[in-house]
Amino acid sequence: MLAGLAQVESWEIYATIVGSVTAAIMLAPLYAVRNLVCDLRVMKVQIESFSFTSAECYCCQVGHVIPGTTTRIPCDRQIIGNKLEEWFGPQSSGIIRQGMAKELYLALAKSGTKATSGESAQELFDRYVQEVFGHYILKKVGGSRVSYGVAVATTLPALFYIFDRLHMLTTLQPRQFARLSAHYFAVVLGFFPSLVRLALDLTILADYLVRIRNPLAGSLSVMLLAMCVLTGVTFFWLFLFDYTLFHDQVVYQILMNSATLLVTVALYSNDLSDFFAAMRRARKHSRASQNQKPLQRLKTMKTRRTLRPNRQDQGVLEKCKSWQPVPENPGPSAPSSPKPRHVTFGKTVPDLSTSMVVLPGTPHANDANDG
Repeated sequence: MLAGLAQVESWEIYATIVGSVTAAIMLAPLYAVRNLVCDLRVMKVQIESFSFTSAECYCCQVGHVIPGTTTRIPCDRQIIGNKLEEWFGPQSSGIIRQGMAKELYLALAKSGTKATSGESAQELFDRYVQEVFGHYILKKVGGSRVSYGVAVATTLPALFYIFDRLHMLTTLQPRQFARLSAHYFAVVLGFFPSLVRLALDLTILADYLVRIRNPLAGSLSVMLLAMCVLTGVTFFWLFLFDYTLFHDQVVYQILMNSATLLVTVALYSNDLSDFFAAMRRARKHSRASQNQKPLQRLKTMKTRRTLRPNRQDQGVLEKCKSWQPVPENPGPSAPSSPKPRHVTFGKTVPDLSTSMVVLPGTPHANDANDG
């Protein structure tokens, strides 16, 4: 047992404070997450059974007439159906023109959602919503779909407990200072975010196991079950943290910190994979821009400034139909001012014969009246 570390950290005080605070502050979030899970189950069923033909339409329900008047309104189903035929029909490339073209094309290619000879535009759109859009929504939104950055930001108030002990680090030996710093690093970046994710996952699991029809009794049962399990996990985890921290062998602390970070990586694997993918894309783009010649780099900058697509996207966009009508008869242009005839001493002199103003009472005005 390290005497220096034992004076700084106390297992009983540390576990009691963190466990009690965790059990107290997680009641409201667990209740909100439980209601969110119920709504997400309904949304999942709606996405899986989505159909354009069976969707309700307000204009069709009121007979395409504004209630209480004789004003007719266009049919939304017909307008959307025509647009789907333009985007997903057999004669089109299945891609929305302009900004969404590339995104939709990649989504269709990854999911294998392609039009067939016997598939209508509405059927293709239904399959796209069910397989591509629905999968994306259910992957990004959910009771436990909290990002790692949000989890770290949520647990920032717990850092005040650590900041209160930073001044004690100066009284420790270098070896003890390194061990306690590694302990705090694993707690802040591993333990606290993992605790948030486990709380949400335990709530979802408890909601699935507890099948009580009464909303109030069901919510209380789910919250109590999740809170008890989460409090037990918190106490046990902190016990392992402090046991390995106070142990004479540093290898136990290394194993504990590594296991904590591995659990965090496993819980937030999607966020970390997206983060590393964004880093790879940024590095690849940086290398490509560095390898370009100055003239090519200037052309690339002009292309981005004017928002022109590249050659690959240009070939895709040319296949799409224009969905913005162009007026056949443009309106009259504004009258233009007279152009200057010549420049004298660096100043622009207008044409006096066309822009001369005649004041009343002058000889020019009298001559004009006599004529």
